Amino acid sequence: MLRCSPCSRRFSSRLVISRLDYCNSLLAGAPVLAIRPLELVQKASARLVFNRPKFSHTTCLLHSLHWLPVRARIQFKTLVLAYRAVKGTAPSYLQAMVKPYTPARPLRSATSGRLVALSLRGPCGRSTRLRLFSVLTPQWWNELPTDVRTAESLPIFRRRLKTAVRSNRPSWSRWEGSWKGRRLPTP
Repeated sequence: MLRCSPCSRRFSSRLVISRLDYCNSLLAGAPVLAIRPLELVQKASARLVFNRPKFSHTTCLLHSLHWLPVRARIQFKTLVLAYRAVKGTAPSYLQAMVKPYTPARPLRSATSGRLVALSLRGPCGRSTRLRLFSVLTPQWWNELPTDVRTAESLPIFRRRLKTAVRSNRPSWSRWEGSWKGRRLPTP
């Protein structure tokens, strides 16, 4: 196991990561160029915690700290907002953007907790519409396993969502696959 000082880990977790999470759901669907600076800050923070040189690899460090990559953090936070909107604990403007799927006749899918994917037609450009909360959220939500979507409480949902984001997303398999089977370095 990697060792880090408790003070640096606490500092990094509370200050840097909280700043990374601040309003990061606004970056949902943003291009890689907009997210790259946040990734660099996250990697530098992991190096700070473990007192590693500037050009050392950070994949093992991020995994040992249980930190999700920035793109996964954005999706995680957006889906937590969606869960709160579905359960009625989010602000009313978010609840209005998320519509539960109700079929016209009785179907088994009625209890699966899906959301209605809204149309991409509208006054703004296609690239802007793809970044809208009301468009991205149902798409990500419906890709989740049923046991995650139908979680009974927010803490259970967050735990299952983090597991699902870590294990089932092909876009992050490269990030996760690079540490598997390796021995973690010691400081």
